[in-house]
Amino acid sequence: GDAHKAMRFDSTEQHVEWMIHEFKTRPCTVGRSHASHDHRCCPYFHNDRDRRRPAVAGDGAGCSAVALVAAYRGEPCASKFDEEVVCPLGDDCDACHSTAELLYHPDFFRKRLCHQARRCPRGNLCAFAHNREELLVPHFGERVEEAPTEEFIAYQFKTEWCPVGGPHDWENCVYAHTYRDWRRIPGIGYSSHPCPHWSSSVASGMPELAYSSRCPYGLACPLAHGAKEQLYHPQFYKTNPCSDAQCRRGPLCAFTHGPQDVRQMPVVEPLPKGVMRRALPQAEALLQQHQPTYATPPMYHALEDGPRGGAARAA
Repeated sequence: GDAHKAMRFDSTEQHVEWMIHEFKTRPCTVGRSHASHDHRCCPYFHNDRDRRRPAVAGDGAGCSAVALVAAYRGEPCASKFDEEVVCPLGDDCDACHSTAELLYHPDFFRKRLCHQARRCPRGNLCAFAHNREELLVPHFGERVEEAPTEEFIAYQFKTEWCPVGGPHDWENCVYAHTYRDWRRIPGIGYSSHPCPHWSSSVASGMPELAYSSRCPYGLACPLAHGAKEQLYHPQFYKTNPCSDAQCRRGPLCAFTHGPQDVRQMPVVEPLPKGVMRRALPQAEALLQQHQPTYATPPMYHALEDGPRGGAARAA
């Protein structure tokens, strides 16, 4: 059929594979005389800014979207990104030359929800997911996102990276947005006591500091990394009274608002003396099992407005 007609596929998996491998990698054959031809809804490229180099090394056939080996990094090229200039490395460059290459890269594609949703003009050719079923990353259900329970808050709050499209209030979002906003699952065994190394790194005012540079134990630290891991730890969450008489945060507030709000803490065996100075055994293996995307925080926040409500400052 004509180049501007929507592509048809037998399955969602086939569609995703085609989008990552083929979308905008071949020139469009529809002439400029077609005034109604919408480049956004055409699967072929029309100029250099619209063109994608194949993003997958080899043919990638049969690989899931998360197991593909990228031909170039999902990061903007420092020499050419949506600019009418020539990259000195040409097509051999290992970074993205355009927004099209970036958004349809395996590191980005369908890893967040489209903020236009049903109003999106791109339809099934959009780089973003139009519903949770299209997301290619772990996510919570809509019900728990809108009305999280205290049990969810204690054990899962801020343990998955945010797939929500567009600027929003990070502090009241159930997802994590940066490592300073993220929690390791409590099940790996860390306590609610704050880690002095992590606290010092936050006080230094260097938000770009890598996770591994903030604490010598890294992900295997037996102490809480940041306010989220401390306040929402099952041993701390809803065990102390809130100091804000007008608090309206409900379950998102880590403190109690009356006797009816006090949680029964889970019974935990006391840790042997000195264990708090040792790395947690099998920490990374457990994270890989229960939080498989722990090493890949969202990359898209650099492409949109900052969070509302000052949440980026959260430690």
